[in-house]
This record gives sequence, structure tokens and C-alpha cells, in this order.
Amino acid sequence: MDRICIWCLKSEREVSFNSVAHIFPKSLGGKRICRSVCHYCNLYFGSKQNGLPSVEIAFKEVLNISKFLLQSNLPPYQPKFRFKSEYFKLDKKNSILKPVFKYSTLKSFQDTFINQFSRGVYKVFLEERQESRKDSLKKDFDFIRQFARYGQGKLPIFYCKPDIPAILVSDDVVNPVIRFTEYSDYTMSNFGFYSYDL
Repeated sequence: MDRICIWCLKSEREVSFNSVAHIFPKSLGGKRICRSVCHYCNLYFGSKQNGLPSVEIAFKEVLNISKFLLQSNLPPYQPKFRFKSEYFKLDKKNSILKPVFKYSTLKSFQDTFINQFSRGVYKVFLEERQESRKDSLKKDFDFIRQFARYGQGKLPIFYCKPDIPAILVSDDVVNPVIRFTEYSDYTMSNFGFYSYDL
């Protein structure tokens, strides 16, 4: 049976599947691969658009910030992740994040960046869904395809700040993965959302 790309819906008779599509970026520790992403869609997610960050870079930047802040609180003897960003300056002492000058002068940079990040979140979701459940070609997921791959429409991401500012450090920090469980199935079918701890 021919593979079908979960993004463009083309089969391997029409497109090549010769590149490796990491679900979470490899630089963030992502080890899982989605085998149902064609070369062209994989290339698209990693390429800058009109000089602005690619979907993958925007996603990576936000997670890099999170990872840096989390690891900076580890004991001194543990190796640290060095924060480096093309788009932001991080003042850790004052907990301030600002776009670097050349981007801070671009009109609507922050809105565009947030939109690209959101597309990255939905990209990771659908690719992980495909590898875990093998059901992402369903029409139920067309709205994610249209948003993440083609930038059509807007899909929400809600940030819920916990009452206690703590996170359990697990292997997911080093090797991130989205898991689909009975609980996530319940929340998705009854309330229409999926939650993930960052």
C-alpha cells in the first residue's frame, strides 16, 4: 500500500518520502519520526517564509526558552543547555524576553511569530497522532492540515498557568513526545481540546 502524506494528501506515486521528518525537532531531543510526511512538506515546515521564522524554528525557539529556564535551575554539576536565539534576547535576571532589534522593528513580528509557533504545535500534534494512532488522514483533522501546512485560518492555543509554579522533570524534557491516552481521548471527544505540559 502506498504511503500518503498527512499534510498534502499525496501518495508516494506523486511525491518523494526520502527525507526524515522528526516530530519534535532533533535539536530539542526529538527522536520520533513521522513516516507519513513527504519530502516537500517536511522541507516546507523547516523553511523560512518571507524572511520570517519557519514553523519549525518558531516552535523550537519557544521550547528552547522553556528548556533553558528549566535547566538553569538544575544543580551546578549537571550539564547546562546554552540558550541561543536568532529572534530573541533573554534577560534571565529580570525574566524579560524581547525580540532582537532587527525583528522588533518589523510590523506585527510578534503576531506572525506566535502564529508560526501555533502552527508548529498543531504540526507536532498531527504527526504524533499519525505515529501513535495511524488515524490522522481522517477528515476530522482537515482543519489542522489547513492551518499548520497552509496557514489558513487561526486555531487557538491556550496557556494555563499552574497554581504551583513547578514541573515534574521527566524524560519528556530531554526526549519530548506527545502521548495519546484514555484521558486525552476523553477530553478531546467531550471538550474538544488536548492538553500538554511545557
